[in-house]
Amino acid sequence: MRAFKVTQVFRFSTFYRIHMTNRLIRLKEVINLTGKSRSSIYADISALKFPKPISIGSRSVAWQLTAIEQWIQSRIDQSIST
Repeated sequence: MRAFKVTQVFRFSTFYRIHMTNRLIRLKEVINLTGKSRSSIYADISALKFPKPISIGSRSVAWQLTAIEQWIQSRIDQSIST
């Protein structure tokens, strides 16, 4: 097994923060991350309870990964506080 130097780990973590946090994800991945159905996602969007998608084409939408992660964290925080 090859050991990584601290600078290599730092470079990877910096790369991850810059490139992976701004990632756009499609509906299938949103469903997998949240456990919600397609219809409940769109119902919650209409009720302003879920992040709105971003148009990426004439018939394509995607969500920012960070927005979905923040929504998941807010649900966790809400369940802990009640």
